[in-house]
Amino acid sequence: IAEHPSKVGTPIPASFSLFGLFGGISAILTIVGLWSIVSGIEGENDKTGMYVIIGVILLGFILALVGYFKSKMINQMIDTPTSLIRSAAVGVNELVGQVRPSPEGVLTVVVDGNSSMVMTNMAAFRWTYEQYQCRTVTTKDGTREECNWVTVRSDSGGCPFILHDGTGGIRVNGENFKRSDYGEFLKRWDSAFAKSLGKQFAAQLFAGLVGGWRVTDHRWTLYGLKLGNPVYLVGEVKSKSNTMIAEEGLDGTLQNSIIEVFGNEDGPGAKSTLKRGTELTNIGRSRSKAEMILPAMILFLGAISLLVLTRDSFITFF
Repeated sequence: IAEHPSKVGTPIPASFSLFGLFGGISAILTIVGLWSIVSGIEGENDKTGMYVIIGVILLGFILALVGYFKSKMINQMIDTPTSLIRSAAVGVNELVGQVRPSPEGVLTVVVDGNSSMVMTNMAAFRWTYEQYQCRTVTTKDGTREECNWVTVRSDSGGCPFILHDGTGGIRVNGENFKRSDYGEFLKRWDSAFAKSLGKQFAAQLFAGLVGGWRVTDHRWTLYGLKLGNPVYLVGEVKSKSNTMIAEEGLDGTLQNSIIEVFGNEDGPGAKSTLKRGTELTNIGRSRSKAEMILPAMILFLGAISLLVLTRDSFITFF
């Protein structure tokens, strides 16, 4: 991979961009709109306003928390130096390379057990089966159609693979990583009907019994790693057992042939993670800490301010 290890440098996301500007403006307008609604509510409907304010507080807090942890992962990616596989040492390492098959081979994934939806040469996968469910909802203004995608089934798995960066290959136990991000889906199958008459009847029956929903569309989405895909990972490098080295037919003279990577435990100050794509492509989609946290904090603090302004209703509510 041409950009590794010396051409990445230390790219830093823009502190503030149009994303952060529009996000902050949207959060401010949300608080202003919420205040105009709550201030117009009187009597028994005060509780509804309190529920809405508390909901916005929780939403802002959760978004701020998610943004904080995402920013920490980006900082880890930027600050951790990439190790060459040829000279990787035992311990926590950041590695980037290309997926190659391990001695165990690769996977052929049959999505949802259907032989018409197959993907070969997979090292890790995750698929979901979703239904587009609709129902007619009655409101004070009449009726409207309410539709959304609902995940019905999903599955995931993987097998060991070799990560090769041009200097050498190392065995990666990708199926046990605590955090895996396969990026954009590899393939999606859409259909107006389920893949069999029985499944179609069962889907319509279950959706109708649960809440009067009608199933109007189906889709199966496959994510994963294929042979040849670039991979970025932070994991713990450990020594192989002598038995494993003998089973793989290796003489053990190369350093990278007697070690392997695990991702089921976090190292000191480093979170184990595996991502499809290189370090540069993953950093290129990142945002600064300010953009990840500021809009959420505006929602959180703004909603708390509304509670203070409506403290009489708040005290009555509790």
